[in-house]
Amino acid sequence: MIRVRAPQAMATVGALRAQATALASDLGRRYTVELSLPAGVSDRLLWFHGGTRTQPARPVLQINAFARRLVGDRMRVRLVARTAVAINVLATITVGANAAREVWAERLTTSGGDLTLAPLSPSWALTKRRRGLDPRIGVATGQMLGAVKRAQVIVRMT
Repeated sequence: MIRVRAPQAMATVGALRAQATALASDLGRRYTVELSLPAGVSDRLLWFHGGTRTQPARPVLQINAFARRLVGDRMRVRLVARTAVAINVLATITVGANAAREVWAERLTTSGGDLTLAPLSPSWALTKRRRGLDPRIGVATGQMLGAVKRAQVIVRMT
């Protein structure tokens, strides 16, 4: 006979959700997320994210409420699905970091996704059209987007 104690199970799931939420909030504070990107691509992504003297910032690497919710959801699923007695914090944080990378790639894929990015200047939009480049913001050749999608995620404790 298998006996399930629903109140205990629900309490355990609630505790795991609380732990996942706490771990998700540690991303960016106690843990940093790095993407392993080629040097030229990482420079371009940081320029794109932060802007320059002549180009507006397009903060695709921002962790906003949408990204935090998605990261937390993925981490909760990881905890509930895989937890036995002890929590593997690094594995759970890594799941969250990979979810953040997916958010960043989606933002590049969709010209902002959950963010509103500054539009392309009319001259750059025309140049892209003439050269047959991808019209999406931040994509042009697809090199940066492809590198973000394939990037290895590195999680470090600060």
